Amino acid sequence: TPGFRLAALWDVADADDPAPDLLDAVRGCVGDRDRDIAAAAVEALAAFGPAAAAAAPELILAVWYGEPEVRPAAARALGRFA
Repeated sequence: TPGFRLAALWDVADADDPAPDLLDAVRGCVGDRDRDIAAAAVEALAAFGPAAAAAAPELILAVWYGEPEVRPAAARALGRFA
């Protein structure tokens, strides 16, 4: 359910060191039609830091074409990779 996915993404975003095996699942949520899920996913990607650098193309698309709620979170996530 969307509520469960949202709660899981919040847990990943709050983790000090999220498990690397979660990265692909989080990346898959970046393009979700539900803007809350997409925004939570980009916030969660930021928690992975440089390990999520492979997600940069999805984040760049989110900055340019994402919903207004998603764009700032995607920009912040990209900033964590630098």
